[in-house]
Amino acid sequence: MSSARYTGSSVSTPSLTITNLNSNDTGNYICLAANSVGTGQSLQGQLTVIGNLPVVTVGQSTYTTNIGNTITLACVVSANPAHTAVYWTQHSSNGNTVTLNPASSTKYSGSTIQSPSLTINNVDFSDEGNYICHATNAVGTGQSSQTFLDVTGNIPTVTASIIGSAKVANPVTITCTIIATPAATRIVWQRFVNNAATTIDTSSIRYSGGTTSIPSLTINIVQADDQGLYFCQALNTVGTGTSNNVYLTVTGDGATSIAIRPSPITVNEGQTITATCTAQGSPTIQYTWFKGNSNTQLSTVSVLQIPSSTRTDAGTYLCRASNTYGNADAKVTVEVQYIPDVTITQPSQGSGGQAITIQCSYVSNPGATNVIWSKGNQGITVDGSKYVGGTLSNPSLTITNLAASDQGSYRCSVVNSVGQGDSSSVTLSVDTSTAPSYIRILPVCVVVNEGESFTLTCEADGDPAPTFNWYKNDVMIHQGAVLYIANANWTIHDGLTVCKATNSKGSRQTWEGVHVQYKPVSTVTQTRISHIVGNPVSLSCDTRANPSATAWEWFYNGYALSSTSKVLVVDRDLASDSGQYTCRAVNGIGTSSDMTFNIAVLIGTVTQPAEPVTGASIIDTAALSTGEIVAILLAILFVLLLIIGIIVCCCCQEKCASLCGGKKERISPQAPPKRVEIPVYYQEPDESVISLRKLEIPTFKKDVEKPVDYNVYREQPVRKARPEKHNMYSRHPDDEDEEYVIQKYQSFQPEETEKLDKRKRSIDNTYSDVTCTYEEEERRRKRRRRRKKKNKRLRDEGNGEEEIENGDVLRSKLRSRRSKHGTFRASRDHEQDVIVSENVYYEQE
Repeated sequence: MSSARYTGSSVSTPSLTITNLNSNDTGNYICLAANSVGTGQSLQGQLTVIGNLPVVTVGQSTYTTNIGNTITLACVVSANPAHTAVYWTQHSSNGNTVTLNPASSTKYSGSTIQSPSLTINNVDFSDEGNYICHATNAVGTGQSSQTFLDVTGNIPTVTASIIGSAKVANPVTITCTIIATPAATRIVWQRFVNNAATTIDTSSIRYSGGTTSIPSLTINIVQADDQGLYFCQALNTVGTGTSNNVYLTVTGDGATSIAIRPSPITVNEGQTITATCTAQGSPTIQYTWFKGNSNTQLSTVSVLQIPSSTRTDAGTYLCRASNTYGNADAKVTVEVQYIPDVTITQPSQGSGGQAITIQCSYVSNPGATNVIWSKGNQGITVDGSKYVGGTLSNPSLTITNLAASDQGSYRCSVVNSVGQGDSSSVTLSVDTSTAPSYIRILPVCVVVNEGESFTLTCEADGDPAPTFNWYKNDVMIHQGAVLYIANANWTIHDGLTVCKATNSKGSRQTWEGVHVQYKPVSTVTQTRISHIVGNPVSLSCDTRANPSATAWEWFYNGYALSSTSKVLVVDRDLASDSGQYTCRAVNGIGTSSDMTFNIAVLIGTVTQPAEPVTGASIIDTAALSTGEIVAILLAILFVLLLIIGIIVCCCCQEKCASLCGGKKERISPQAPPKRVEIPVYYQEPDESVISLRKLEIPTFKKDVEKPVDYNVYREQPVRKARPEKHNMYSRHPDDEDEEYVIQKYQSFQPEETEKLDKRKRSIDNTYSDVTCTYEEEERRRKRRRRRKKKNKRLRDEGNGEEEIENGDVLRSKLRSRRSKHGTFRASRDHEQDVIVSENVYYEQE
């Protein structure tokens, strides 16, 4: 194998290497090896060529372009498998090789799989060199042959020349010769004015030439001041070439016989102003136009033309005809008439019921003849009432008593002999909004039980519609017109709830009382009480409730007591009075939790707390002396011995039963003694009548000559300050009698308890409801006052009677200082005597 594509196949390197594979290399290959014995061969090896290197071809071997141009170097790629990348390399004359990346520079484009050709923008001399196109596929990278880019070009060579002199008013040409590769793209003529180079405007009608096709400059009408130095410049992509300087000499006569036609000049705005100036002279006259006293040249030709004239173009114009030998001036007056120029000012926002003025002003030539106001597409009749103004002297429009209907688009128009001028449109908005003036909360009154839901709805007027905020104790709790509480809680929701309605004009608020009713809640602070036997203690069932508690239940060691008052007074005559007292408060909503007082027995002095606490009050024992303590102990010992003797007597002898039945004792440790109590009620009379509730009178055995003892439970009164002003149904000051609550109980033997119950049921011991009018009550008050005076007189004599009566209880008590025993007699129709001993006392409420 003699091809350069094959290497190996030698004794030292038996393997065969094939470079630059192509499809022709596909086939079966056998390796043969020979020695002196003979030739051996391998098994066939099959080679399959699945593709070729990409075949890359450039369009031509050499490209030539001028500097500054854009050129594309063509590249064609044929590949199997398809090529996956294309790139170009530049090989400069100094030996550097650069891989071009079009993605990172705007100078290059192309060099992609879809467009493998390379485009070079704005070619310069650094782009000159050899270029190779490369294409890569799965087989490898193929490359094209080199293509050379030749960049040519130089700065133009420019030569200027002039023959002889120029006469005023005659044309003259200054020659410009240019040699340039690449070709010149622009010609510039300049002259020196006051030693400074000034570019000549070759587009002026005074000149011709000065282009790439005709670079020479021709001055069509030579003027005296055209005399001076000139030079020509040619520009191409390489640079700018400048010619030599040439001097133009001008000769001629001064200007005479100058005139402007027409004169004067009147035009309408928008028309073209044309004024022609003529003069005689040689060299040719140069015309210059000025306005007013300004030195600014408006034109340098004999005909002054101002297209699309405006009012600012009105005035006096001057034409100056001149050459190097003299000059002459002429003036003309120009009047520009125009339709009125109307200006309107955007008004501020108006307020309902107020007045507002839309400012309008105008400028007009000739003078205006009429002012017209319109709203939308409808004209406005200025009547001096609703609308004021709209005249030539006062073109502004005043609108009085603004309403929502006045909102809209307004336009001011002014008319003169030229036409009608319209202002732009302005929009008037009228603020008819108002702050909330009315607000309410529905429902008017909310009474809800704790745990229930309730809804408050806030309604208010106002424009724009107000927003609503709800407040509780100056803290915002909700936003929105409807406040819904799903679970009423008296500690949170009871009291005043404020709704505040707010809009952009102001705010207004109102409040509504929410009454959350709840069962009584304990406010007792002291539940453990120590005491000395014989010292009373008041237990107060203190609660907070809505509505207020109306009844109270008391229990002693789990057994119900008949007291229904808030305050329970325990005399504590015995040590067994100690124990656990429980109360419950009741209102229309429910019953409170149990409030338990634990009373312990002490012997001796009990020191009161430094500060009384709610729940219980202890009667001060006030530092007992030693003698008093001894006397108390002896008394207690005597009572105990007496009780033991009576118990022994009752248990041993049947005949003592009647005696024991009249004594007070505990029936059993498990059950407290039965107590018959008189509940006391007080209710303010209504406006027309006074109602007296039923009074229950205790009953006792008539065959008992003298009860052994009574325990009295005293209820602490709640003292309330009475108002100084009395209405016709309030109590008279003289009627403020002492009120008593008598609560007694008597202990019986078990066999006599049933007899007492039967006897009690057989006796009607209640008062029927008593209702009386105000006149009857007044008569009763007078009788009481007379009776009090009489009783006072009798008491002074040693014997008196006192009747105590209030709004709920009518009862009387007979006292006697001489007698050891008294009688408690029920008033009215129930005449049942009750024996009272000297040990019985009645506590004032």
